[in-house]
Amino acid sequence: MLNLTSIDFFNRLQLQLLQGRKWLFTGKKQRELFLDFYLFGAFFGLTLWLEHSSPLLATHEIVASKNLNQHLTPVRLQLKWKHQFQFAGYYTAKAKGYYRDAGLDVSFLEAPDTIEPAQQVLQGKAEFGVSNSDLVLLRGRGNPVVALAAIYQHSPLILLALEKSGINNVHQLAGKRVMLEAHSQELVAYLMKEGIDPDQLIPVPYSFDPLKLLQGKADAMSAYSTDEPFFLQKAGIPYLEFNPRVGGIDFYGDTLFTTEAIIRDHPQQVKAFLDASLLGWQYAMKHPGEIIDLILKEYSQRHSHAHLTFEARESQQLILPNVVEIGYMNPGRWQAIADIYADLGMLKDNINLTGFLYERNPPPPWNWIYGILVGVTAIFLGLTWIAARFYRLGRSLRREIQERKEIEADLRAAEKRFRFLAENTPFSVLITELKTSRVLYINSRAAQKFEVAPHFMLEKTILPFYVNPEDRTGWKSQLEQKGYVENQEIQLKTATDSHFWASVSITLIEFEEKECAFVALMDVTEQRLLKQQLTKLANTDELTGLFNRRYFFVKGDEEYKRAQRYQLPLSFLMLDLDYFKLNRAC
Repeated sequence: MLNLTSIDFFNRLQLQLLQGRKWLFTGKKQRELFLDFYLFGAFFGLTLWLEHSSPLLATHEIVASKNLNQHLTPVRLQLKWKHQFQFAGYYTAKAKGYYRDAGLDVSFLEAPDTIEPAQQVLQGKAEFGVSNSDLVLLRGRGNPVVALAAIYQHSPLILLALEKSGINNVHQLAGKRVMLEAHSQELVAYLMKEGIDPDQLIPVPYSFDPLKLLQGKADAMSAYSTDEPFFLQKAGIPYLEFNPRVGGIDFYGDTLFTTEAIIRDHPQQVKAFLDASLLGWQYAMKHPGEIIDLILKEYSQRHSHAHLTFEARESQQLILPNVVEIGYMNPGRWQAIADIYADLGMLKDNINLTGFLYERNPPPPWNWIYGILVGVTAIFLGLTWIAARFYRLGRSLRREIQERKEIEADLRAAEKRFRFLAENTPFSVLITELKTSRVLYINSRAAQKFEVAPHFMLEKTILPFYVNPEDRTGWKSQLEQKGYVENQEIQLKTATDSHFWASVSITLIEFEEKECAFVALMDVTEQRLLKQQLTKLANTDELTGLFNRRYFFVKGDEEYKRAQRYQLPLSFLMLDLDYFKLNRAC
């Protein structure tokens, strides 16, 4: 036995998954919520259907186990020839324990020299067998054979002739001595399609030995492209191959088969054997050298290592493991094979191949389908009602979401307009929270005026920029009473402690869901200085700089009113600047 590797472990796991339970759910990609409920109902119904119909989901008669001491069911596989790489996948399945894990004890029977291998299976001397497209002929003649898997996607059967024989094309075989093996009906079909009646050939008893060609005892022989050409290549003898595929006869090659009775009586055993065999073939195709050593060690030394290597390489070109799933069978191709045989008169017309190809997942009984349909219908009716409710809810939500999006878009547009206007207005603008005096917005002109970066002012209080904090109390009370403050002059200072006068207008607004003050201010420091200068010029003598009569009258009026208010006497004294002479008293 070969040492087990990690690949064996995963292959065994794959086998047991094939024989175990499997849920076939896939991901949801639907945009609408109600479609998810439809999919749920569909998958629920599909699960019920598969649960009662598919052997992938049903409990198997044979439970896979790694316990070597468990009871194994004896199974015989009838090969169509002697031990060689042609049957590598079956050797692998046994050596790697795939058959054992499936509960099977498989033995291999080499083909008898005088008995058709397929008859061994039909006679009950083997449960499974390996044959070729002749199976469709057996089926057409009423034999209950069932094809399980086509291992070779193309048949290796060819006609072989030495170059020195002078036979340059298949038509020159007429009247020649030809060795044809018993189960090579596709070669007969090839000859007939090329217009050569088999009766035109001179039959020579078949010996499977290309030496007959070298000895001149035959002009051509049937052969496997994976086998006999090796002898001629090794000996350096030129030869010709006539391949049926050139003439449009592209049949399946080695095909695993059984009978209807075996499938009916042991359905799980058949599936387990097939799954394990296919795993064996997958491994053999990836590790041909390892399996060649296995054949030489445990089965046959009839062929050399080089010969088996040649056979493995040629077999891979016919099995096509990297192109087609090993064992794949196309019903249309089998029908085409049957039609070719029928056209050549080798099979009756309109043969019905129903039941000839094995179904790994047969359809369920109708009574189960009716019950499942009723259940699925009930589920769909309920889900339809739920889906309708969710659809209406979803439509309402989509409408509300759309309205919100439109409102948000309007708000963003309004904010964009506000920021544009605020940044381009010729005066400073701030928005402060009324309760905490925190700055929530400041335009670049205001930041420049306070000699700070805009981001520095955000979330900070405006109070440190008042020269007289009482000014804020004054305009705040006025704002609470009237809702606005207009052109109130207050003294402010910058971050560098430079003082300036500002004319402030304030409006009460709501900003970021907070009660805020919208503040617009203009620097009026120069205007105040000009006003002070004008007042001074109006009340002083231009020559001496002393207060003039206008100031005297204004000041006198103020003092007079104060005296009256407090009931005090009032006196005025005027002195002349010329040596302080008393000019007038009253």
